[in-house]
Formats: sequence, structure tokens, C-alpha cells
Amino acid sequence: MTNKEEVIKISENIKEKLTNIRWLFECLSKASINGMDSKSIGLAMRCFQVLLDDIENDISLIQQYLIQKQTVL
Repeated sequence: MTNKEEVIKISENIKEKLTNIRWLFECLSKASINGMDSKSIGLAMRCFQVLLDDIENDISLIQQYLIQKQTVL
């Protein structure tokens, strides 16, 4: 992590991932109405896990950047 632009891009990616999580929640809340089978529900749950892992990694990168900036100051 070297610059402010990267942090801004990462934060925008987090927002996009949160939107995807909201969409997955909406799909799962209507799973029985839409006739989703267990395989589809399992795939949606895996997508949740991947998105959450990605967000966690993004936050770690931002933290590293902030620690680096704090050390420089």
C-alpha cells in the first residue's frame, strides 16, 4: 500500500462488495419463493464467505496504509 489513491480504490471496492452482499441477502430471503435448491443456496453462501474474506483483506490493507502513514508522521 503506497498511496492515497489505492486506499480510495479499495474503499470503493468494499462498497461494491457490500452491495453484492445485500443482493445475495435479498436472493436468499426469497429462496423458497424462487424455488432455489440447496446447491444454489450453498453457492450463495460460498459467495458470502468470499466477499467477507475479500472485505477483511481490504480492511487489513487500509490498516497497513494508516499505520505506515502514522509511522511517517
